[in-house]
Amino acid sequence: MNKTKTRTRLSALFAVLLAIMIAVPAILQSGADAAVNKKQPTKATLTSAKATSYNKVSLKWKKSKNITSYAVYYKASNSKKWVKIANVSSKKTGYTHKSSKKYPLKQGKVYQYRIRGYNKNAKGNKKWGKYSSVKKVKIPKKAAAKPTEAPKPTVKPTEAPKPTAVPKPTAAPKPTTAPKPTAAPKPTVTPIPKPTTIPKPTAIPKPTAIPQPTKPVQPAKPTATPIPKPTAVPKPTEGPKPTATPRPTATPTATPTPKPEQSNVETVTLEGGKSKILSIWAEDYTENIDVNNIKFSYNNPNDTFANLGQEVSNGYYSRITVEAHRKGSVMISATYNDKLLKQWNVVVTSDWAEYIGYCNWRRSTESQIWTNSMSVIQKLDAARDYIKTNFKYSTSAGGAIYAYPNKVANCITASEIFGDMAKDLNVRVGYINMYTQKIYDYLTAAVSAADGHIYNAVMLDGSWVGYDAQPPHV
Repeated sequence: MNKTKTRTRLSALFAVLLAIMIAVPAILQSGADAAVNKKQPTKATLTSAKATSYNKVSLKWKKSKNITSYAVYYKASNSKKWVKIANVSSKKTGYTHKSSKKYPLKQGKVYQYRIRGYNKNAKGNKKWGKYSSVKKVKIPKKAAAKPTEAPKPTVKPTEAPKPTAVPKPTAAPKPTTAPKPTAAPKPTVTPIPKPTTIPKPTAIPKPTAIPQPTKPVQPAKPTATPIPKPTAVPKPTEGPKPTATPRPTATPTATPTPKPEQSNVETVTLEGGKSKILSIWAEDYTENIDVNNIKFSYNNPNDTFANLGQEVSNGYYSRITVEAHRKGSVMISATYNDKLLKQWNVVVTSDWAEYIGYCNWRRSTESQIWTNSMSVIQKLDAARDYIKTNFKYSTSAGGAIYAYPNKVANCITASEIFGDMAKDLNVRVGYINMYTQKIYDYLTAAVSAADGHIYNAVMLDGSWVGYDAQPPHV
């Protein structure tokens, strides 16, 4: 009896010791993990973002330290607002974004992605790590369905009535009048709009061509021949003033920038028609930088590239998007309080054929509708009237570079073409969004501000004058 009790006690003691041996390492490890998990996550590194189809984007990143999950963000390139689309486990290093009603992906549009780490065990501002660098993705277009086989002629040669079977020659259809297969309409003859004619958002305006606000040379005042203005156009004395978005500091200027002893120069190489975002991030500088006061300056007389507009995210970054036009190179500088922060040497390796074709067409058209004896105002009127009468309205019309050969335009297309013609006259051009009733320096800014009718404003004798070149609805 005593031996049995002794064995039972020994067995229980052995079980307790075994449990302690198993638990101690786990406790020690969990303590170590807890200590690590209280640290701030390291900066995330997004290594790639690729469109795997017309409605999917695959993201890959390097594993960060001290995190419990990753937050994934995206936005359209012309949008200012980042949208959080997913929380991903810390065990994963990738995510596939599928287009949905809540987080859509539109064909032919450019999107941006970034990520950052999150540590739920950390406290206060240590929970979030820094954002990764931004990756751009262009969503491809869905492959067009193959055309169906052309229908065969309804009347075959073998079915043509034979002369011997016709009782009376006068009543019989002559063989020569029998419908020939070659005369049957073929579906391939019908022109089919190609998806490639849909413009890229980046192809819209060429803000770099916007001149500094100067008075037109000897413009004829419209006192003798009043110019009809669109009813929705704000009157020059009461019209909306240019807004701060994009800021006037983003207007191209040839003013020399200060040269420090050492500068941070980055070379950006682009083919004609390609675009690139140039950014200044506040977090990259030790001093407290107000990104609202970042100035971008350059000298671009040969139309090497276009500045599609400046975008500012309060407290985070200020950036411009450049679009390559003609072969050449231009130095772009970013300054803050007259201090040079960074420079980019933008090298365009090839001409953009479609853009140059559009420029040639525009200059040829101007030579036909303008004469040397016409005033600036008369030339502006002629440009507006030409677009309104020679183009047809189409809701699906895209950017000017792709729309002008087919002579179709909506309010955005018409505003772009008229704005470019006005810039050829060395006058200051603005773009009005009827919904916000504000004048913007860039067409992209006016379009992205709200869903509203877009038309032009031109600075004449110190006042904004409205010009609406949209063709009439049919």
